[in-house]
Amino acid sequence: MDWTDYTRFSITLFALINPFTKIPYCLSVCGPGNTKALHRLALSSTVSMIVLVCVTSGLVIGAGGLLSRVLGAVFFSIVGRLSGLIVVAVGVEVVWHGLATHIATLG
Repeated sequence: MDWTDYTRFSITLFALINPFTKIPYCLSVCGPGNTKALHRLALSSTVSMIVLVCVTSGLVIGAGGLLSRVLGAVFFSIVGRLSGLIVVAVGVEVVWHGLATHIATLG
């Protein structure tokens, strides 16, 4: 595998895992109660999710040659296309929600 394949797979993996980094933000904004404890929880959640993403990406990149031999190039092509489809579906949902909200405020 070429370095571009590793880069593409890492970006795809990060795009799939990235929504988990939104959890600490939601906890700090939406949660009632002690704000100091919520900020501490949000910080620890953020740091742990960043570490998890980095470790997972590092393991996948480090074992990329082995994974490529075991799973094959077709598998990575399928995973890349499915990941792209998931990202497009999320984008369409965000645009749909934004348009629905905007249209609701007009009428």
